[in-house]
Amino acid sequence: MPSPFARPEALHVVVRLEQGISPEMQERIRQASPDAEVIFVQGEAALAEALPDAHVVGGVVPRSLFPLAKCLRWVHNFPAGAEPLLYPEMRESNVILTTSKGAHAIPISEHCVMFMLMFAHRMPEFGAQQREGRWDRFFIDELAGKTVGIIGLGNIGRELARKCQVGFGMRVVGTARTPRPTPHVDQVYATADLKTMLAESDFVCMILPGTPETRGMIGEAELRAMKPTSYLINCGRGAHVVVSALERALREGWIAGAGLDATDPEPLPADSPLRSMPNVIITPHLAGLTWGTRNRGADRFCRNILHLLRDEPLEGLVDRVAG
Repeated sequence: MPSPFARPEALHVVVRLEQGISPEMQERIRQASPDAEVIFVQGEAALAEALPDAHVVGGVVPRSLFPLAKCLRWVHNFPAGAEPLLYPEMRESNVILTTSKGAHAIPISEHCVMFMLMFAHRMPEFGAQQREGRWDRFFIDELAGKTVGIIGLGNIGRELARKCQVGFGMRVVGTARTPRPTPHVDQVYATADLKTMLAESDFVCMILPGTPETRGMIGEAELRAMKPTSYLINCGRGAHVVVSALERALREGWIAGAGLDATDPEPLPADSPLRSMPNVIITPHLAGLTWGTRNRGADRFCRNILHLLRDEPLEGLVDRVAG
């Protein structure tokens, strides 16, 4: 299927530097489009000035500036998610949307494994010991033989499944909208059978995009379905989890702990109970923030420029309805 892009005689490409575009990446983008006018901008004022002539934007076009984008035909978001671009005016336009989905599979799956290892090896307790000058020895645990439940078997979820099964000898289960045999996953459940999967998992890893369907999908009923010895890990979107239910589950022992790279809201308020709970580990939504992911995203952007010029399908296309 060819790209729906009607190529102008002179292609104008605008790339936002806020998305972590290094000088080396800038040069690669220039080389990918030697016949195009490529402009790198910093800040919304500079973007606003460049937008009226832009056919392509690498980076987010804010809703407030979209009316200026009279020539815009394609926007690429370097992170994996498309949420900042899915406002009504963009959805209703003919602008092509792509993201770097798939580029984050390595670091985000590693981040999930890090959370699991930290809980299994009781690192929060050892950290407290170190700060307090204590030297207490106690049993720790292993990942081998444990069951990890993965909510979201896309690129990241499949890479996590591979790491867990092959690298750590874990049993892997997961959920998908359309269950089908998946490499390194021992059992795939339909989304409707989520609670069944939760009940048998020692670790539950959420790796989903932010959509209306996934908002609040882990609430009181789901948390009560989990084992009291299990851990919830969220490396997707904070809105997947009902915060009040999670706080209560952690206080009352419905689950053993939570590893959160995504929270709702972000950042968490300074007085959020989650910040001071000893059974919670929080990172500031950076599981995918590595130079490796940015390089892979820049590579996709460069390939897509070539696809565009050759009237070929683009990689990482966004479904405007599903997000």
